[in-house]
Amino acid sequence: MKTHLTFETFRANLSAKIKNLGSSRLVVAYSGGLDSSVLLDLVVSFVREYKSISVSLIHVDHGLSPSSLEWGAHCKEIASLYNLECSVVRVATLRKVNQSEEAWARTARYGILERYVDANSTLLTAHHKNDQVETIIHHAMSGAGPHGLKGMREVRSFGQGSLVRPLLNVSAACIKDYAREEKLKWVEDSSNFSDKYLRNNIRKTGLPALEKIYPSALDGIYRVGLRQREIVDGLNQIFDHKIDACVISEGVYSVGIFKFFPDSLHGFLVKRLLERIDFPVPRESHVLAILGILNSTRKRSPVVKWGGVEVRLYRNQMYLMHELPTYTCPSLDWTGLSVSMPWGKLEVEKSAGYEVLDPSKFSPENIKICFRKGGEKFQPAGSGFHHDLKKLFQQWNVPPWERAFVPIMKNGDEIVAVCGYGISKKYLAEKGKVGFSFILKLSIYERGIKVS
Repeated sequence: MKTHLTFETFRANLSAKIKNLGSSRLVVAYSGGLDSSVLLDLVVSFVREYKSISVSLIHVDHGLSPSSLEWGAHCKEIASLYNLECSVVRVATLRKVNQSEEAWARTARYGILERYVDANSTLLTAHHKNDQVETIIHHAMSGAGPHGLKGMREVRSFGQGSLVRPLLNVSAACIKDYAREEKLKWVEDSSNFSDKYLRNNIRKTGLPALEKIYPSALDGIYRVGLRQREIVDGLNQIFDHKIDACVISEGVYSVGIFKFFPDSLHGFLVKRLLERIDFPVPRESHVLAILGILNSTRKRSPVVKWGGVEVRLYRNQMYLMHELPTYTCPSLDWTGLSVSMPWGKLEVEKSAGYEVLDPSKFSPENIKICFRKGGEKFQPAGSGFHHDLKKLFQQWNVPPWERAFVPIMKNGDEIVAVCGYGISKKYLAEKGKVGFSFILKLSIYERGIKVS
């Protein structure tokens, strides 16, 4: 049964979510098409009532259609009718080898949208009930389990803020009725009618055929997603209780967590670990490979890679991380301040802690920050002689892949500090004296999907 879309129902749905999220700014992903045009019209009415909330419009131009410039101009024109501005951003990233056009466009689009979502913002997209059902059918055809069959989330974290799909329980027919009643203007994307995309075939052929056989198929399949969501949410509550006790640091977990659950749930646990840090959803083959490295007897650190992220194992700890950078960094001058590097940041603080660097024991102009080349020796505070730096890294439990990215502070050829791990006995400040301490933060362990 078709339910009429009204502003009142939209307002009640969105206001509850915005209140829970504490957002003061709404960012509308505006393609200029039918669905996002309806979303925009509803959001404009919404912010007229909630004057403390502002709204921004973002149109992403993928450059896939000869009409894309016209669509951007249309979005700006419609925005002006609402006394709003629309930012039109053209995709600049190149499609990767073996990456489908759909996957490339989706990744690029969300990468751009993420830049506009800060901690006080919520991104709104116009996904509706038919989109959800198409997603569930698509995943079912691929043999998905509960995580795939639950479909898209109505609310999730995104960028520094959140993403909400306020029309997810509204059918495409209701959205079209609203657009006609309000006499809205929109553009038609010809790619929505192309047979080369599986989702289009599901929309044009598959779902209508199911509805012909069973008129309530749309609502029935939608409810399948709701039931699967309940299953996944229930499992996640059970997992989170144990995960919190097994966190070593951001993205690093003790593999001992798997002993708390039967083998049949290990795949679900892997997905939950990745979901908690907003990493891309792995294929079933990747999940099986991750479970495989947990029992690996290889001496070298095993790794599973997909979608710009990877999972590694070292000394009974599982590392969920971004793909290692391939670039190198030359030596850097140090001025006593924090240092930014392509793969992270070295934070420098002044303190009178137990192990701090004494600034009176060196001339700043002679200090360089370098990176490991191999063969270095170092005498850390508390040791009576020099050690191979490789052996010290092993003692400090530093994974092999991190070692090339650890800043090494040198005075000439002499190591002053291995930043974040040890300070030379020679350059150590006396107890209680103010000196420099170091905190190393590697971006490979940051949350979320990175888009180049």
